[in-house]
Amino acid sequence: MRGGSAALLTALTLAASIACASSPDDRGIVCATPGAPAKVPLNQAIGEGSWRLEGIVFDIPAGIRLLWDGAAQATVYDPGGETDVSVMLTEEASGSWLGLFTAGSEYAPQGSEQSREVLATDPDEITRINAAFDCIVASAR
Repeated sequence: MRGGSAALLTALTLAASIACASSPDDRGIVCATPGAPAKVPLNQAIGEGSWRLEGIVFDIPAGIRLLWDGAAQATVYDPGGETDVSVMLTEEASGSWLGLFTAGSEYAPQGSEQSREVLATDPDEITRINAAFDCIVASAR
């Protein structure tokens, strides 16, 4: 059994070094530690899995790929002047987008939906994109 423990430790060490590779464009680490959500890279399509972006963790279901171009949008509420910031994620195939609030406030909890626009025209595609966006919003934490 002792030999098995050494082999397991070697395998875990190798997996950790593979999981924490640098991003192709050298903007930093894509995955902090094995099992942790990966950081959403700029201008690179991402798919199924748990992702971290601007303080939000969310899950992307299978069959959808999203892009983030670094854009954020600020909303100011009057008369108090409170500001909410949201990020926009674009569905790669159709150009449809989903906005998520990045910080919680009285008006918008962190990770809640700010807005969405589905640009597909096929009814089945519209249903698929809306269902995926609903899953992303429901999983945001």
